[in-house]
Amino acid sequence: GVGGAWSYVSTQAISSDATVDFTNQVIGYDYHYVMEHIPVSNDQSNIEILFGVAGITYRTTGYLTNIVAQSNTNAAQSGQPTTGIRSSTVTVQELGNSTDEGLIVGEFTVYNPMGTSVKTMCQGTQLYNSQSAHKMISIFAGWYNTAAEAHPATRISITAGTMTSGNILQYRRKRS
Repeated sequence: GVGGAWSYVSTQAISSDATVDFTNQVIGYDYHYVMEHIPVSNDQSNIEILFGVAGITYRTTGYLTNIVAQSNTNAAQSGQPTTGIRSSTVTVQELGNSTDEGLIVGEFTVYNPMGTSVKTMCQGTQLYNSQSAHKMISIFAGWYNTAAEAHPATRISITAGTMTSGNILQYRRKRS
């Protein structure tokens, strides 16, 4: 695809993984990730997105993130983590490890990760079960705030335990 159309790049199947790395980002593209049906091994876990620099070293500080989550019972939370871009709140309703808990679906876009004139930004949404009666949706946005630098890699990780199964799909679109 050229000029804004998304093209499929790859899929990574999850099998008890703490991290899933995509190290193929090139200059001139935005990247879109789709996370499908991901249960987790530990209660109160969060999916976190990290950006990597050449070599590949992942940044673990210097992020600014805003998260807003809403449940089907009208409970709401928000958060502002700085260790990575979290896709769910960090205090009350994280992902759980019961048989009916986990990420149902999530999507996020990383804008111009290989650009060096602007800071790498990301935004997305996710739908997940945090308890048998709770369905939560979260909207998150964040960026690597410390420097405008090239990020050839994106890591999707879990803050505790592992992601036990599921898929993460990667797409890209040309920026011009």
